[in-house]
Amino acid sequence: TVNDILCKELGPDFAAYREIFDKASKQEIVTDFPTHVGFELNHSCNLKCPMCPWSSTEAKKKEGKKTWFDIEAFKQVIDEGVPKGLKSLSMNWVNEPLVRRDLPDFIAYARDKGVLDIFVHTNAVLLRADVSERLIDAGLTRLSVSLDAFNEETYNKIRIGSDFDLV
Repeated sequence: TVNDILCKELGPDFAAYREIFDKASKQEIVTDFPTHVGFELNHSCNLKCPMCPWSSTEAKKKEGKKTWFDIEAFKQVIDEGVPKGLKSLSMNWVNEPLVRRDLPDFIAYARDKGVLDIFVHTNAVLLRADVSERLIDAGLTRLSVSLDAFNEETYNKIRIGSDFDLV
């Protein structure tokens, strides 16, 4: 599994974190502080997928970058959380994180402070070689790509504004 590979690559601290994460996920243990925290760093996306809340009328009234999560607030959460047991982060849920050019800064800060596992979910439209390198260099552990289709015809109906061949 991916976790087995990461345990071999990242060592015993990562393996210990995964054991705690798995037990907490199964409600076998209750930790004093969350092992994992999910962030929604920006209220924005580069696509208009019909199943996504960003495609709704309300979402189109976005206020832009002034609604984005501030890196100083992020640092505060990391600084307070890591000493208490925070080991893992997801950097987004519904948004497209790669619209933020400063995403690697968030990842690097968390990694440097001791976060062991950092997730990003993307539609991959903005994922280029240079972006990939910056994410890897910053310390990204996992990258998940949402395609939501297995052929070009379906993809083009679902991922409005994307490019099947590019992705």
